[in-house]
Amino acid sequence: MQAALLEIHDRVRVVRGTFRGLLGSVISLGQSDAEISLPSLDLVETLPACDLRKAFAVGDSVVAISGQHEGMKGWIVKLFFGAATIMNMEAYREVPISLDHLQFHEEWEASTLKDLAWCSTLSKEDRRRMKQNPNQVYVGKRVMVVGKHAYKGAAGVVKDTTLRGDAMVELAIFNFNRHERISLGNLCIRHGHEWAPIPAGAVNDKDSGPPEPPFLAPITPNTPFPAANIAIPATPAWNPNSRSPLLQDELRQTPVPAWLADPRFGSHRVKLLGLGTSSTHALEFRAAGQGAVTVRDGMAMRSIPLDDVRPLRASRKEDTVVCTALGPHFAHVFRIKAYAADACIVRPFGAKAGKGEKLFSIETNSLAEVFPPQAAVLSVARP
Repeated sequence: MQAALLEIHDRVRVVRGTFRGLLGSVISLGQSDAEISLPSLDLVETLPACDLRKAFAVGDSVVAISGQHEGMKGWIVKLFFGAATIMNMEAYREVPISLDHLQFHEEWEASTLKDLAWCSTLSKEDRRRMKQNPNQVYVGKRVMVVGKHAYKGAAGVVKDTTLRGDAMVELAIFNFNRHERISLGNLCIRHGHEWAPIPAGAVNDKDSGPPEPPFLAPITPNTPFPAANIAIPATPAWNPNSRSPLLQDELRQTPVPAWLADPRFGSHRVKLLGLGTSSTHALEFRAAGQGAVTVRDGMAMRSIPLDDVRPLRASRKEDTVVCTALGPHFAHVFRIKAYAADACIVRPFGAKAGKGEKLFSIETNSLAEVFPPQAAVLSVARP
């Protein structure tokens, strides 16, 4: 009898047995049992129909299958012991009905799909947008940023392109995966051991396939090479991955970062530049002691005298920096909101930008760049 009252997809409650009290839904029905899905245990069990009862809830759509109000349809608005109050929308009144007379009910409205035969063919613009992106030929290529761009000289790999001629480039100057949107006109592509500029992808409306990447002659300097018999002292070449080459004389005029010995800087990965070394990229400060600092240069760890390193000073908006001047902001990490040569407007690193944010003005010469701190370090160093 109980199995005859149940239907597939009905919500039921187990009233006896091992799974007493659990809610489930009917998957299939047998002569005197039912296959029930128990989501709380991620199980499917076959249980006797007499151990199951329909589990109604407020908001369920139901129909009376027997009794005085047989055929009445509505929504459950209230439940009490053994009965439910049904809102009958036809008569717009509430009627109490025993749960034994109710059955889950769903109404489906049939609708005819719109005939699209009248639609015209795709427009010329639609066909152009649906074509394969011709700039995809540059995905995976090694490139370098050129021209008037904030990342000029930085190398990277093209990860994606757009029909408008932009590329998402993963630059190698960051110590984490960061994609920058750069126009193809500001990129040079690597051909063997040379770099050659590539034009921005021009999309036309012809039915031709994607163009082949152009092969251009390598860029060569206009100044002729000196004669072989002239001795020229070898100097370190500028690494295009470095942000801006600084002369050694300029670095030596910068004060020695004695503040690195303060224990509060032990958790900050300050960017340092070495004096008298061939390395032109930023070193990562790790520890200080005995007049020397331990830095990470690429994958290698090495020790350098404190007098032979200088901090990399802030140079643009959105830099992550640490304050090196004694005061209330000493050893605190910030992000630059507005950059100026004399002073910068900064906000605490990790703080939400927008209305109500705390802003401070700090002299630019008192800000040193750092690699973004981790969350655990930030919670300790934040003011």
